[in-house]
Amino acid sequence: MKLTYLDILEQCFHDKWKGYDKKEVDTFLHLVSEDFKDLHDELEQLRSKVARQEKKIGKLESSNGNGKSTANGLNPDVLRDKAKRVIQLARQEADQHLSEVDRELTRIKQEVQDLRREKKELLSVVKGGQRVLRQMQELNDSSPARKHEPANSPS
Repeated sequence: MKLTYLDILEQCFHDKWKGYDKKEVDTFLHLVSEDFKDLHDELEQLRSKVARQEKKIGKLESSNGNGKSTANGLNPDVLRDKAKRVIQLARQEADQHLSEVDRELTRIKQEVQDLRREKKELLSVVKGGQRVLRQMQELNDSSPARKHEPANSPS
């Protein structure tokens, strides 16, 4: 599953007793979402730049396929090499951003797993506490001392 910045932004967590502060989680998710969107936008810009450069290369190759210099004195081979370097750098930058996004996404997924595990542990503790309270109440209700006390003892 690929997350978008909207998936992160719209993620909701249920209120639980003694859980994480919902405002803190929401604030953090908004920050992550904004960073995720910025990285996505930057990646799209780089892809667009690569596409424009490839179009320029295609135009230069089709208009000057014989390898002679152009009217302004530029050699198509030099332009082609320069364009290839620009494309290579853009791809490297895009790959770097993608790996950063992947690392951040992995970290966020781990945090979500940790939160789920902690939620289960807390629920278990709460249920155990409820059981103990019920047992104590049953013991108090069935205690022999309670059964033998007079209803209205004189003062």
